[in-house]
Amino acid sequence: MKKYPKLAAIAMLLALLIFTTCSEDSSSTGPSTEPSMETVTISGSLNIPDGSTVQTDDLEVTTFAASENLDGDGNFEIETPEAEKNQVVLFMSKNNNNPVYLGIYDPLVKNITANDTTTALALTLFNPYLIYSDQAQRTEYLDAVQTNSKFEDLLIELNAAYIDDAETALDYETNPIIYQLVAELTQETLESLGARDDKPIGDLPYIEDAEGDDITFISPRFVWYAAGINNLRTKYNDVVNINRQETVISFNWGFPPYVETEPAQTNYDLGDGSFEIFLTKGGDFNKLDEWNDPVGRATILNTAQAILYLSEVIIGNMPEIDLSTIQDYFEISDEMAAQLELAINQGNTQKFIMHFCTILEENSDQISNWIWQDNQFAAAQHYFAAVSNIFERVSFVFQLLGYGNEQGPFFFDMVFAPQNVIYNITQEDGTIINSEFNNAPMAEFNITPPAGIIGTEFTFDASETSDDNDLIDDLIFRWDWQSDGTWDTNWSNDYMATHTYDESGSYSIALEVKDTEGLSSTVVHGLNVGGGAGTANHVKLFRDNLPWSTNAMIDMLESLGFTEGLGENTYEIISSSEFATVPLIPGEDLIIISNDQAQSFYNNYAASQTRFTNFVYMGGSLFWEACDEGWAGGSMADAGIILPGNIDINLNYDYWNYVTDQNLPLVSGLPDAMDHNYASHENFSNLPDGTTVYCVDSQDEATLIEFNLGGGWILITGQPLEHQYDYVYGEDEMSELLPRIASYFTGKDYSKNLLNQTIKESGRNSH
Repeated sequence: MKKYPKLAAIAMLLALLIFTTCSEDSSSTGPSTEPSMETVTISGSLNIPDGSTVQTDDLEVTTFAASENLDGDGNFEIETPEAEKNQVVLFMSKNNNNPVYLGIYDPLVKNITANDTTTALALTLFNPYLIYSDQAQRTEYLDAVQTNSKFEDLLIELNAAYIDDAETALDYETNPIIYQLVAELTQETLESLGARDDKPIGDLPYIEDAEGDDITFISPRFVWYAAGINNLRTKYNDVVNINRQETVISFNWGFPPYVETEPAQTNYDLGDGSFEIFLTKGGDFNKLDEWNDPVGRATILNTAQAILYLSEVIIGNMPEIDLSTIQDYFEISDEMAAQLELAINQGNTQKFIMHFCTILEENSDQISNWIWQDNQFAAAQHYFAAVSNIFERVSFVFQLLGYGNEQGPFFFDMVFAPQNVIYNITQEDGTIINSEFNNAPMAEFNITPPAGIIGTEFTFDASETSDDNDLIDDLIFRWDWQSDGTWDTNWSNDYMATHTYDESGSYSIALEVKDTEGLSSTVVHGLNVGGGAGTANHVKLFRDNLPWSTNAMIDMLESLGFTEGLGENTYEIISSSEFATVPLIPGEDLIIISNDQAQSFYNNYAASQTRFTNFVYMGGSLFWEACDEGWAGGSMADAGIILPGNIDINLNYDYWNYVTDQNLPLVSGLPDAMDHNYASHENFSNLPDGTTVYCVDSQDEATLIEFNLGGGWILITGQPLEHQYDYVYGEDEMSELLPRIASYFTGKDYSKNLLNQTIKESGRNSH
């Protein structure tokens, strides 16, 4: 654990020494006095819906400034930070400090009425895409939320939760469907407000000549950069803050919104000489105590800015505060630092926000102290912890639904903006006479084979790496076989490496490449070793009708020794009406979503799909038979289903499927080419990194895949497996896939002889 003590006096002295070496424009991040927030008194009432399991005596109203009891009628009066925009007010359980109801304080109206409707509306404000929007735009957004049909669905789910157990109504683990609806509402509302034109995402900060000895840094990015300036003649070193885009010209709706700003300028008195200027946006969260290091400084500034932006969306107020002081009020474990860096290297903005909010919750007392200083209120810590938790869960569901990498202000740049660049500049008599720049290498690699098992020797080939100045033989490489923040190899000029894993699982492999000037970049790719084999012992089969009019799934399960019932080595048949309520137990259940179902089945799944994706993320095993538009007529697309991993489904009937790798146990021994009528209905694209492709169609597109999500595993097929099992067509090899998959997940013994005996005894059809 890296901890940063609150040495405020030393930090202020250090900041003063640094600031005297830089221009005022380039080094000021906020006022030098202690920050404070003004408060106002507001009054209001909470109207608890009929049937809720809590009463007003069970709750207290909490803002970022105070916490007060409600009277018997739900009325209250409380201090809250003065704000120019909507502010979320919490009504928290006195028993467990969980938020139960939410209200919205409108700064133009000092009185609030809170209820189930304001709770639903407030949940949609936990939305990083509202950064840079003003109060009028947020009001427009909330008005649009209420016109969406899913807003009524959200109210229904909330009130059902209040009747069941109000104190856990907003708990994600208890009611994930509420958060699914919030994410869907957010996305659909932003889209409904207007078309979003594609805009350029911006370039690196660059340098222009200026009057006298000055140069001007021009930054078109929303994040802070820092410049490390090295005078090559005198060995003079300096670190400068590079101002970021923040003055908004326009905020344009769409999903995500597009914010137009003016590029920011930073003047710096460079003087004459030859200089190496290293520009970086940071991102090394182990350097949060290294203000004099450019990477550390940029990381500090962007960490502080991220905290303030997320706070402003909920509190409606972003105090003026010296960003550099966050290092004295923030602690982060090496593990969480590695998670943030992994999210950046994977290019996943929602994953970054999710992990960042976890850290905010863990640091709620320190962050509250940072913002309030001597004026901190006891309620601030509880308020900040609660809103950070809700923000984390909304971002988590955004990620589960595939809303991970859309362009948006600030946080997109935290992940996707160029990491660093070096400028070599010579200035004489105040004029730049030579300017060259060097970008970091573009790291890239591929893995052969693309998936394997314990003992497989994998070859990692980084020959696709490129650099704008250096040849690949001049670059150096190092590898982290698990992306845990510890590099497993030393720097080497060899861009090829091999590695063997002795444990099954999903691995994120990181490659860092450095050029001759010391600039580096990192890329991460996933690898499936062994997959989800042996991860379940009980089958929950969801279906409303027999796919292809056959009971093949049950025949197959019983041939493997399963019996109907509860516990190990048993199966259950469950209808789609129970999608929202049936317990899903990671580490025990294999969830099977049947092929060829009616439209109502797919509609019911879509309404609860986050439960199933979350089940996998928490360590579960899911077998999704995504072969629809068959005899039962149901369509996944019409239901709006987003398959886990946000993969694309493409309807493409094909008579032939092909095995990609005979070394993979699931398909080992099957013919390379297999036919059926039909061999597959769908193929899949936009596959998650590290996906194992077992079978492809005649267009070489995936039809049977497996990938990891969080702690669990998903296998998805576009093949009509029950039809292939029960209606043998030509050779019977494709009929083996269904029992092989069930055996693979559950560890049950399977052999082709067993299958043939089952065929003989059941008198299965030929078609």
